[in-house]
Amino acid sequence: MAIDKFVYILFSIVLVIQFIKIDDNIVKKDIKEQPTMILNNSTIYSINDKGLEKIIRSKVFSKYKNTEVLEDAIIESRMKDKNTTTLLSANYMTKTNNKIELINNVNYTQGDIMSLTTNELNYDIKNQIATNKVKFYALYNSNEINGTHLYLDIKNNKIKSKNTHFSIENKGN
Repeated sequence: MAIDKFVYILFSIVLVIQFIKIDDNIVKKDIKEQPTMILNNSTIYSINDKGLEKIIRSKVFSKYKNTEVLEDAIIESRMKDKNTTTLLSANYMTKTNNKIELINNVNYTQGDIMSLTTNELNYDIKNQIATNKVKFYALYNSNEINGTHLYLDIKNNKIKSKNTHFSIENKGN
């Protein structure tokens, strides 16, 4: 008899559960992409068939499926045709495909020819074009340039900006 009552109670519970409306307000978790690789205090060498192409140093390097994130990083590239070294550094870098977004304390140096300081910079690796919309300060062959909305074409040595101020060095003529 006890088994009969247990089965009836269980059957009743199942029927009641079938007709009760379940709340659709289930909280969904935001699933963030997890990095596939994390390196602390790393140095990464990029080597091609011609030799050492670039050196990437960072305090934290995180590799995701489509993105690389670097904290307190320096990218050093060597240009064999111009025999100069290019340095690109920032507190935070995000590289997606051929684009790098640099944030906070951004410095770009191309040998003794040019140095650039700003707080934000977007750099297209393939086309070698750097852009931003915030203030910048540049020193090009001892001539000072500062302004906003930078457009720097490194391949063709072109620079454009808004609110520009030039200070051209006079060679003592």
